[in-house]
Amino acid sequence: MPKLSFPYASGEEIREGRLLAWLSYPGIIFGLLGLLFLVPMFAQKENPFTRYHARQGMLLFLASVLVTVFFWVVYGVILVPIIALSPVAGIVTAITGLVVITGIGITIFVFAIIGTVKAASGEFYRMPLIGTMAERWFPDMVPQTSSQIPRRDKMYCRNCGKELPAGAELCISCGVRPLNGNKFCQNCGAKTRPEQEVCLKCGTLLKREEKHEPLGRKNKLIALLLCLFLAPLGVHRYYMGRVGSGVAMLLLYFSIFVFLFMGSMRSFPEPVWIGLLVFGAFALVGYMVWWRIDLISIATGKMKDKQGRELSQVR
Repeated sequence: MPKLSFPYASGEEIREGRLLAWLSYPGIIFGLLGLLFLVPMFAQKENPFTRYHARQGMLLFLASVLVTVFFWVVYGVILVPIIALSPVAGIVTAITGLVVITGIGITIFVFAIIGTVKAASGEFYRMPLIGTMAERWFPDMVPQTSSQIPRRDKMYCRNCGKELPAGAELCISCGVRPLNGNKFCQNCGAKTRPEQEVCLKCGTLLKREEKHEPLGRKNKLIALLLCLFLAPLGVHRYYMGRVGSGVAMLLLYFSIFVFLFMGSMRSFPEPVWIGLLVFGAFALVGYMVWWRIDLISIATGKMKDKQGRELSQVR
């Protein structure tokens, strides 16, 4: 029996799950804070969207731990005796190990950022290798297809039973919203009673019309938390679709360290290294001002996404 690409999660489950699912990834950037994946894993363990991201975040955290252990093994155990035997071989080993570990670390860092943004946006995301390993460790992570999993290609109007394309806003037969009824199952079209919660024919939970925020609007709480904890990376701006300014914020943050480090080395003529320190100080002040403006703008509801839409309130 073929498997689904991702576990099925209703719109309500995704909206609820993304409030915590994003915590599965960003802590990895800060070492042991990677254990934050335990929060969504246990707080919403019945939510398929949250569970998928939490398990993937756990595998990513374990990968980061293995990289750290490998680093200390190479530089603390292997490198010393190699240098004692041959300084040249020791230098080659050190450079090779540093390049490999740095590459793996950057990859994990990028995966953590992408995972955070995807989870916060309410999207499933399978990481290369990490996602595949997680699905093998947890066979139930992506269920087998069955009649109990809602169809994705079509649906039925719950008011008149007319077959419609999946996601239809209005029924072309009776004119009402497809889920604004209680006479038929939206998954198989079987007749139902008003008091039923589950279809007796296909086992699908019977859905009813829900009032919720328009699709695509970004959540204010998520944007605020991303700005509070991951502002140096510009993640909160990526989340709101402002990729260009997010990259600019990231570059500004790293320029602080570049200018201050180069200036503190004093390897250049005095006017040059003093100028580097001054540029570093200005970059630091500029970043802090920008960060506070973003934080206040999000908290007060003045910041909008790329499409000019206001951020949605916490649900």
